[in-house]
Amino acid sequence: MYRAAPKRVEGGNGDRVTTTAPATQALTIKPPRFAYLPELKDKYEIDEEAWRALVEAIFPNAQNFGSIILALAYCKSRNLDIFKRNVHIVPIWDKDKRCLVDTIWPGIGELRTTAFRTKQYAGRDATNFGEDVTSSWGSGRDALAVTHPEWAQVTVYRMIDGQRVAFAGPPVFWLETFAATKDGFPNSMWVKRPRGQIDKCAEAAALRAAFPEELGDTPTSDEGPMIYQNGAQALNGAAVDPAALEAGVAGCKDRMRKAIESVQKDAPAEEPPETDGPPWEQPGEGGDAEPVPDLLSEVAKLETQAPKAQVWQCEKNHTFETPEPREGTTLGVCPKCGTVRIRRLS
Repeated sequence: MYRAAPKRVEGGNGDRVTTTAPATQALTIKPPRFAYLPELKDKYEIDEEAWRALVEAIFPNAQNFGSIILALAYCKSRNLDIFKRNVHIVPIWDKDKRCLVDTIWPGIGELRTTAFRTKQYAGRDATNFGEDVTSSWGSGRDALAVTHPEWAQVTVYRMIDGQRVAFAGPPVFWLETFAATKDGFPNSMWVKRPRGQIDKCAEAAALRAAFPEELGDTPTSDEGPMIYQNGAQALNGAAVDPAALEAGVAGCKDRMRKAIESVQKDAPAEEPPETDGPPWEQPGEGGDAEPVPDLLSEVAKLETQAPKAQVWQCEKNHTFETPEPREGTTLGVCPKCGTVRIRRLS
């Protein structure tokens, strides 16, 4: 707390009046989550105030210092303004580290910027949406239902040899594109904006079709499955829910059973073979009885077992099932003694 020095000013009648400024509380600025390094000024032209904005406003969910540095390096190499949110830090579940790991992905803003920089981008049409459908996940209290367009498609235009040429992007299907949580549900953004998210993904697909030499196969941070196909781990790859897996196998068995019964029902009736053997046997060549494969029995063999837990061991012979994640390590550390020298036994 400090108090300003008295000031002498002229009163309305010409007299000199002494006044004192009101007491002012000294400002206390909390340091950013990640400390600023002076080297950032020379390498990325980021001063301390800009760094605070990046940490607290642009990337508030970044888990570590290195993630923001990667975003800075990406934008510098692509000549992008990082404050315009052209890239995003997306946490992806790493099944080996058993934790969320920050990954860097461009947003739709980068694709638009790159297309405009060619000076050949000539606009786009309004998005065409498929019919609205409702999809459901989970059951009971965890049930989630989302009404969304079945697909979306965008046409963009590019000037080629003075002609405005249309490039219709491929139809982008909602259920093939939504970004999932660890449990396989659509994430909060796709639940909140079911049309807006698929709209951006359809535009990205059209821009990639119109400017392949500029954009290649660059996925955006909105396209969940494409992120996984381009190097990151799928969110549901860390743990398998035996109940969900059993339900999936049961559904597969049910569909196969219905298909087999449908074929058997539609097949023309045949005279039963003359044999004294059981009904699942019929004469083969040479009069020998050959068993007929029972497809429904084969379907019954499609059972699954719960995944076996992994067993790890450290150099001090401690055994454990799950390494403890720790920044700066590849596999994690021993949860009992903290050593980083660990190996998987099974």
